[in-house]
Amino acid sequence: MKKGESTDIKMKTKFDQQAKDLQLLQRGQKVRIQDHISKKWDISGTIIDQQPNRISYTVLFPNGCQKVHKRQFLKPMHIDTPPSEDEESTNSDASAPTWRCSPRLLYKVTFA
Repeated sequence: MKKGESTDIKMKTKFDQQAKDLQLLQRGQKVRIQDHISKKWDISGTIIDQQPNRISYTVLFPNGCQKVHKRQFLKPMHIDTPPSEDEESTNSDASAPTWRCSPRLLYKVTFA
């Protein structure tokens, strides 16, 4: 055994104890994708294929674009879940957006 091999084995066993396996996603399943900049799960798409390495999936976006994403950045959508009361109240407000703008002019334009 080399000098660092026992430490590597200990680290791997510790990691394996705490790690959880992610479930496989099916073709046609709706998913949420984590935005790598904002870290929010605000992008949606549909699984169209699983890559041979079994950790990446090809995702079809609503605009027709296809992109490969690792499984850790994909979260299955639960469409059958009813919206909560908070979401219903925000949805009713979202149907009638209000625009805010200042009534005053920023600068006066004059023509000579």
